[in-house]
Amino acid sequence: MPAAFIASAAVTYSSDPTSGATLLTALVPTATQEGDTLLFAVPSISSKNGDLDVTHLPPGWVIVARFVSPGSAIINIARRTATDLEPPAHTMQLKSAVTAGGALLVYRGLDVGAAAPLGGGIVDVSSSANFDCPSLVLTSYSDLYLGFAFVASTSVQVTSPAGTVERFQAAQFPLDIPLRFEIFELLREATGATGTQTAVAAFSVIGLAASVLLKSTPPHVAPSITPDIPGALGFVTVGV
Repeated sequence: MPAAFIASAAVTYSSDPTSGATLLTALVPTATQEGDTLLFAVPSISSKNGDLDVTHLPPGWVIVARFVSPGSAIINIARRTATDLEPPAHTMQLKSAVTAGGALLVYRGLDVGAAAPLGGGIVDVSSSANFDCPSLVLTSYSDLYLGFAFVASTSVQVTSPAGTVERFQAAQFPLDIPLRFEIFELLREATGATGTQTAVAAFSVIGLAASVLLKSTPPHVAPSITPDIPGALGFVTVGV
């Protein structure tokens, strides 16, 4: 079964009083249930300082994907399995004070046993309206493709590719610098290459485009019924 999208949440920005590093805080959506998968996506045009600080990850979080472009753009994706005592919010810390986007996604039915995504990639966008999220190869009909467009502007609206569903878009202002972050989902329900998925901005702008492929939980196999009388035909009668 394909994973089910539950909700998304934007981040708020603050500064760590000790190090000055940028902090990104997202509220946990109220629809979140125990066992759901939380995905925290953090893109930045600077890989030098835009990395999540793994020494300050909140409890239960692990980095499952980190892609860096030739031009040093970066996206980190962290994952956590929700508990029955889920905190009301989670805060990620970057390695320094830097402009980065952020969003929290909640999915039900992702394979939490998968140690890493099935694939992913990132490309630089240099003054273009086209944000070409890389093609990935689906190995199962239920694989989930997520595309990310990170735009160095708040005034430009981003349109997700045809055949996809937008799951998050928001203007963001880290260090008072205007940015926009968009996330879309592609469920082809077929195997093979997705092809490049192009999100389109209203006008040319710099940024990054990225994609990641996640595995859904395998479908449950219905139990078989075995007659308890060798050679019996039809339904077995018990206790008569």
